Amino acid sequence: MILELGAGAGLLGLVASQFCKQLLMTDNQQVVLDLMTKNLKFAKKNNVIVKSFSWGQEQAQQLEQELQIGKIDMIIGSDIIFWPASVNPLVKIINLDYDTQIFL
Repeated sequence: MILELGAGAGLLGLVASQFCKQLLMTDNQQVVLDLMTKNLKFAKKNNVIVKSFSWGQEQAQQLEQELQIGKIDMIIGSDIIFWPASVNPLVKIINLDYDTQIFL
């Protein structure tokens, strides 16, 4: 499972989905999630889950339980930090015990 943080319109996720079994694309803005879902339907991707997700340790644990996603093998993200207030929640996600590769 690959977890994409701050997926936006979904370009990085669309590319990554070509090379993985399952991808979880996340963002926390509904308008962005709607666009991402539309782009995935257009690309006919069936190995991708789109989910609303706000960064933080508790939120990550809730997401894991809700989706029963198992091991996260890789966390990816591109152009995801716009505000200083986003740094600490992002660090909390990175510091979770995932034993995973992280590419931001």
